[in-house]
Amino acid sequence: MPLILRHGADSRSSSIHGEGPLQAHTRGLARTSVLWGEPAHNALDLAYSTSLIGSNEVIKTHFNDHSKCRGQQQNSTFVSPGEENVSGHASTTADGNAISKDEADLNATDKTEQVATELCDDVDVQKEVVRRKIPEYPPFVRELVREAKDLLRKRGEATAMKRFHSFLDRMEDSPARFQSFEAAIRMFLREGCPMAAVTCYTRMTAEGFICPISLQAQMTVISLANRSPSPEEFFALLETWFQNNRYNERALQDMLFLIDDAISKDPAFIDSVAKLYLRCKRPGYSFTRETISWLVYVHARAGSKSSAIEWLDSSRHAAASSPGPYTSLLRFMGDSPVDEELYRWIVARMQELAIEPDLPFYNAVMSTEFAMKKYDNAFEVYALLRGSAEPMTTPDARTFAMLFRALRDMSQPRSFLTRAIERPRRAPSPRQLYQDMLRCHLKRTKNKFEGVLSATSLIPAIRVFLERRDYAAAFVVLKTMLQCDVPIDLVMYQRVLSPLMKRLKHELPLLAVESNPRSFWSYRFLGLASAPTRQPPTYNMPILDMILRIGMVSRLSLAYVAPRLNLAANPPLEETRSGFEAPAGSSRMYDEFPSARPTKDGSAPIDYEASVKDFRAHEMPSTLEVADVVDSDLYKAYSAVPVERILRRAILADRPASILAAMKEVNGELATAKEQMVGDLGFELSGFSTRKRKPRYVSFSETREPSRSGRKASGGVDRS
Repeated sequence: MPLILRHGADSRSSSIHGEGPLQAHTRGLARTSVLWGEPAHNALDLAYSTSLIGSNEVIKTHFNDHSKCRGQQQNSTFVSPGEENVSGHASTTADGNAISKDEADLNATDKTEQVATELCDDVDVQKEVVRRKIPEYPPFVRELVREAKDLLRKRGEATAMKRFHSFLDRMEDSPARFQSFEAAIRMFLREGCPMAAVTCYTRMTAEGFICPISLQAQMTVISLANRSPSPEEFFALLETWFQNNRYNERALQDMLFLIDDAISKDPAFIDSVAKLYLRCKRPGYSFTRETISWLVYVHARAGSKSSAIEWLDSSRHAAASSPGPYTSLLRFMGDSPVDEELYRWIVARMQELAIEPDLPFYNAVMSTEFAMKKYDNAFEVYALLRGSAEPMTTPDARTFAMLFRALRDMSQPRSFLTRAIERPRRAPSPRQLYQDMLRCHLKRTKNKFEGVLSATSLIPAIRVFLERRDYAAAFVVLKTMLQCDVPIDLVMYQRVLSPLMKRLKHELPLLAVESNPRSFWSYRFLGLASAPTRQPPTYNMPILDMILRIGMVSRLSLAYVAPRLNLAANPPLEETRSGFEAPAGSSRMYDEFPSARPTKDGSAPIDYEASVKDFRAHEMPSTLEVADVVDSDLYKAYSAVPVERILRRAILADRPASILAAMKEVNGELATAKEQMVGDLGFELSGFSTRKRKPRYVSFSETREPSRSGRKASGGVDRS
């Protein structure tokens, strides 16, 4: 039977001749992308985390203690190996079904969850954990390929290819052209777009450049697979390349990644390729740690953990004596009896070979504990890592992303059967955890390691504070995001506004029945004391419009800000369309808009440009864009000043009535939050920027006027 080439993430076949058994097994599978919560084991945390400060006897004691309790933990919830968890945390409660309708609707409709990973290039996707990084290129080439990758993820393959080739048409430097071609081909292959890579390769060779042997081999394999070859033809071609003395193991790794992305995910098929490579090399040749880790990952992902053990034979593969392969296997551990035996084998094996755990190993352990709701064990590991004197084991961005997601999960509202989870004894408060993150960032950067402050860690942090209604802390995180050049785009606006709308949705119906509505945050935040009518507003699209227009007002106060959406009717919440939490859906809502631009759901067109004029003047998305009513660019950068103003007003609405000036009240709250979250680290962080090519120096008290340059408009605190 012929082999099939899968194109991109949608896994569509280019062959009409049928599928072989391996291809039928993998057809239709998108590329695996599991984010935080990989199933590993629930006992390995203390067992090996104590090796940082303890002895083997301590390890055995912890292991035995946890093993005795495993019979009581068989009902723990975890993510299955083949299942995606895009939002980064388990959304199922302990009873499996006891989730209110509002909570279920919120989880289903919050599009910020669906795009959470697309803002961050360094999120902890399992596949990327075991893959080596792309070779180092000059800054100019890296920036070019990064922009092409952003376009590929956000607007599709055609747009990315058009922009990349258009840029090449204007480039004259031959060395830069060669490096750009090579880097782009590697990027397209790793993003699961083999035909885009072939297009770049064709142009590269037509211009007289000679590709590295690794890329040459991958291009010939893609070309052959596109013609639906038999397995014999396919392996004959691979054998020809493997026998070339210049075809090293790094080239083999690229080939294995390509096969997994575009041809077959079956572990038996990938095993056949790896074993063919070994047969083509000298007797006694063994794979490196990276290759062994990848092979173990492929087997564990498919559920064939017993087969993965075959690649962990240290007598045949010296790389099996490193923690990487065991980390790959640990990520997919569950609660079955087979996993129990496998867990015992991993512990005994690592102790026997005196393998010292590394940070990815600990991250895998904590991810497992969080996914199984055993927070005490996970925070115990974190406490040991935080206290470690070794820079290599200092928590990184992925560690803190897990921790903040765990805190957010612990604070989520639940049914009466699954009440809020009590904070573990070793778990820090969210503000203290944020300061820990800053300290770990400084510690890692001083020792020449990758820093912690990035979109990977900061986005989960700001969401925790917003969900906990700690708006002052969220403001501090926002300022750090500006220092790190995290874009304040439409998705970020939705992330900030969604918790506010959720709170309004809960409180607004209570205003009509309470004798003292002034005691409610919603009453003060919307400025209803000075509203033209005493009738409490209904939760609908004008509420979202009011919040956004608060961001247009430079003077901080609790004065009423009127909406400007003239809607014919306000639909009930049950009729809202999927998307942002704001009620944004019934076609009746657009009856009074002039016809100009159709909405996403096919309802009556609206005069889009007229509706966004005010918002564009303040460099912010419109109400219709935030509500996801019209098609819009999710990643267009906007000014951060409106978000800052909205958060300041949210802080003021949480304060009791006072004779102090509004700005003084809010600044006092921000000063307290900054002291608790930043502490004495402010001076060391004052010159920090994650982008070396354009350093920015933004302090938490800096004043910056809104500019009209997109992302650069995101700095500063509104002091008016």
